[in-house]
Amino acid sequence: MSKYLITPFDVLIFGDGKPFNAGEQHNREGDFFLNPVPFVGAFNKNTNLKTGLRFLSFYDEEKENFLFPVPLDIGFEEDGEIINSLLKKSDKDFISSDELEFFVEFDTDKKMKVGGRYINTQGLKSYLLGKKLDKKDIYNLFGEIIEKEIRTGIEIDRTTRTTKEKKLYFQPFIRFHEKIKFFVEFKQEIKKDFLTIGGESKSVNILPFNTDPLKELNVKEIKEKISQTKYFKIILLTPTNYPPKLDGAELIAQLTGKPITFSGWYNIYKENNKKSGSFPTRLFKLLPEGSVFYYRLVDENKLDEIFNNHWLKPNFYIHELPYFDKANPIGFGLTIIGTVKTEGKNE
Repeated sequence: MSKYLITPFDVLIFGDGKPFNAGEQHNREGDFFLNPVPFVGAFNKNTNLKTGLRFLSFYDEEKENFLFPVPLDIGFEEDGEIINSLLKKSDKDFISSDELEFFVEFDTDKKMKVGGRYINTQGLKSYLLGKKLDKKDIYNLFGEIIEKEIRTGIEIDRTTRTTKEKKLYFQPFIRFHEKIKFFVEFKQEIKKDFLTIGGESKSVNILPFNTDPLKELNVKEIKEKISQTKYFKIILLTPTNYPPKLDGAELIAQLTGKPITFSGWYNIYKENNKKSGSFPTRLFKLLPEGSVFYYRLVDENKLDEIFNNHWLKPNFYIHELPYFDKANPIGFGLTIIGTVKTEGKNE
């Protein structure tokens, strides 16, 4: 495995694959999320190799912190106050469209929001062990990590290399704070200092960075707590399609957030590894990063296997080509595992 820091020089554009017609639409919108596809595509395009992405996160170079999506079972009041949650047994008064054995309850009666924030290594360590979080461990996505810049675009006639009439539109570009980098881990080594990535092929700097992003985490302590309570949760660090069945555990609750509509382009290569064509993939409905899946451990002998498969590995998905290939993971379904606070068992 090869680890790198990627530094954008300018704004980037990460498309979400939703259909867009410049003649009929004048505003191209897209929600930012940690999408592994542009990074894998950049590697393949610039190296003529085929690889998969094993890990993806932000990195705060100034504070030397790795940053991860805040799990959706953490809420925030309007003043930024952190709201914890716990798992509770459903009762006859709980109304739901699903027959859930458990539900997640937040410890507040005030208006709050979830998502849109990132958590550093120390905060994630506390969260996974069910400990109290500190505000200083939380980053706002907009303002502290990225800013959106609206720029104009126009469709080009590729046969004449001229602009098309009445095809002007506006689209959001992403500008990253100067201290924010991407941390990536590829299956293969990159022997280049620069790559072009995302829409309009913007250049980024890429440097080796052989650091363990979560070396501070005590996996043994997390396992011991799960063995005691028989409950655990899996948190998405990148989006996925569906939660797979876990051998030795049963799904009892989940918080999944608003689905992401996503598509892309699938490239076809000849034997000499030259591109011969491409076609758009179908639309996928993705579960967003930060989604949380709660489980009851029914076979403790399977706990090590669950950690081997889903502790900081991109394996949490159902096989669906081209993005969810079990033989060649590209970075979707990256997860980590935490302990669970249940009613009557709070610290």
